[in-house]
Amino acid sequence: MAPCMAGELCVRQEQDHMTDGRKARHRYTRYHWAKSDRKNQGRIHLLEHHLADVGTCFEALMRQPTIRKRLASTGGLNDLKESLVARLSVFAALHDIGKVNMGFQTQIWKPEELPGRRPMQFRRVGHTLDLTPVLTWKDETTAAWFFDALGWWYDATESWDDRGGETVCAMLVATLSHHGRPLRLEDSRSENPAIWRKFGDLKPEDCVKRVGNLLRLWFPARSRRGGSTRRAIPAFQHMFLGLCNWADWIGSNEEWFPYVDAPQDDYIKTARKRAKQAVDAIGLDLSDQRRDFKRATEFRTLSVSLRRSPTPDTKTA
Repeated sequence: MAPCMAGELCVRQEQDHMTDGRKARHRYTRYHWAKSDRKNQGRIHLLEHHLADVGTCFEALMRQPTIRKRLASTGGLNDLKESLVARLSVFAALHDIGKVNMGFQTQIWKPEELPGRRPMQFRRVGHTLDLTPVLTWKDETTAAWFFDALGWWYDATESWDDRGGETVCAMLVATLSHHGRPLRLEDSRSENPAIWRKFGDLKPEDCVKRVGNLLRLWFPARSRRGGSTRRAIPAFQHMFLGLCNWADWIGSNEEWFPYVDAPQDDYIKTARKRAKQAVDAIGLDLSDQRRDFKRATEFRTLSVSLRRSPTPDTKTA
């Protein structure tokens, strides 16, 4: 068996089943999830996989020259370097990192699955607003481990940013605003450290560490020199968020990204393949048309070529 790429936190799929005769538990009590089937909540898509889906969808969007250069222009650039694309993909992947909290995770647990059958102790189940007390250090207990757990955050505020971390922090706030409502740090919720503590077999800190390790592996170009994430221009942030929302919409479509409920060391390969296929299915990838039509041609011929493109299915998970 190949060694785990993400370190000691990786839990092997074959360890999922009980071997001592006890009744097997739902996987959502053992792994952090991001997506759950509303008709069958026991069917889940792991958080780490959804983050990979959205990060690679954003990356695939950036492979389209017109989209990438349009984003670059909002930041006063002619184009985006590979290192900057990788860093933006990291931010896009982090859009749902707040789902590690136990208020969100236990919302689909059954009463008999609660440790010691204790009554539910979490009063909220959000994943964006509940992160604001951590970002502002109002919840010092959680903030003390959260950024360290990512593993590379403090280095990013120095090496990705020429404004002392101001821009990097602004981009994180932007991606956390992906539900459409701007995240207002000054109006943050009261701290709720209980939702960030270990509950049952799930420990948010361990999940954040694993995600931090995986992001290093998924987007290695993020550490290359150059391509400073210094563009704090509002237009750049707004367009980035719009593209992040788009990537989230694509990456949340189960037709393109079927649910996977156990960790897979090489899932990023699957995510990248599916992201490319999804962008092509929507009709965003025009590389074939550019190759077929190197010069202007009449619309009748062009329409025949376009009919070869698959019709997108607008159903979302």
